[in-house]
Amino acid sequence: MDTDTDDTPLPIRRERKAKSENEQLEVYADLVRIYPDNPSYLRRYAELLLEAGRATTATEVLRRLHQQLTEQHQDDKARQLVREFPIIGKVIAPDEEGVDDPMMQILEGNLGRLWTLANQRKVREGRHICREGEFGDTMFIVIKGEVAVFKKDERGRAILLNLIKEGDIVGEGAFLNPGPRGADVVANKDSVVIELPRKKTLEFVLNHPHLQQGLEIKAELRHMTGLISVNGVLRDIPMHMRQHLAGEARIKHYPSRTMIHHAGEELTEVDMLLRGKAAYVMKNGAGERSILESLRIGELIGDTSALFKASCPADLMALEYVSMAHIPYAAFKNVVEAYPPLREDLFRHAEEQRARFMRQVSRKPRG
Repeated sequence: MDTDTDDTPLPIRRERKAKSENEQLEVYADLVRIYPDNPSYLRRYAELLLEAGRATTATEVLRRLHQQLTEQHQDDKARQLVREFPIIGKVIAPDEEGVDDPMMQILEGNLGRLWTLANQRKVREGRHICREGEFGDTMFIVIKGEVAVFKKDERGRAILLNLIKEGDIVGEGAFLNPGPRGADVVANKDSVVIELPRKKTLEFVLNHPHLQQGLEIKAELRHMTGLISVNGVLRDIPMHMRQHLAGEARIKHYPSRTMIHHAGEELTEVDMLLRGKAAYVMKNGAGERSILESLRIGELIGDTSALFKASCPADLMALEYVSMAHIPYAAFKNVVEAYPPLREDLFRHAEEQRARFMRQVSRKPRG
């Protein structure tokens, strides 16, 4: 007997399946009532609710499970749950990751306690630690308080790029690449900072490769957070959410003339151009490519995937060596769920992009 064939009419099979799913849902609803702290039952119940289209109840169950994992100090499992189910709307703040800044070793193991005490500098709230355009080759450690990193836009308005908390460093960009400072650094509250002496600090960093690597990673994350902060769509979301997106992203490099995305390709991540030149290109009847639209540094690609299924409108090519940040869909979706005003901004951005792109296409000859 061929067990793989089923002559039962499709509507009846669907009805049976629906009954089976409803029965499972009822079973797990009872199990959760009897065993409210069982993580396996909570998770399966939430999955069944999502399959049944009951997203609101599923969200409540998942949030209960997340709270339970957090209270039990199962932080890794809690973070994984957030990544798997963006509907929770929970964004992992950077300080929740529990990563210590390796640069604090400079104070503890290299400069000494007496030097640290003698070189502390008190900065009143609102006062500059350093200014954009000034030459710099040193960095600072925030011993107490909090400092803000600002940059003025084309209209002269100050944009908050980053908030640096107690125990963290600031100015690492100029330390790694001496030259004009890229932003203003201001005390966001009464603070105490130490400017690290370049010669001794550089020697210590070079002798400890893991510190140098950690410093470079931090500089890259700060650069990304800054680009997110000046992006017209993302600049208004809370700072810890911007830092979350930067921390979740991975960076990929593309040589000149490399195809980043093909026309019609489904976009499963949100991309951001960090460095280099990239553009949407279109082939004419002779097979020759012409530029439709160049991307600006910090521009997003695929951000509408958080709202609906999105595909690349045209071939996206690297015109020169390009660095691109790829933000996982789940991380971006988490932020959209946690900050509802972003949804409206994304819809507006999608309409603007579509209109601009269609104007560019209409201007190109087809021959």
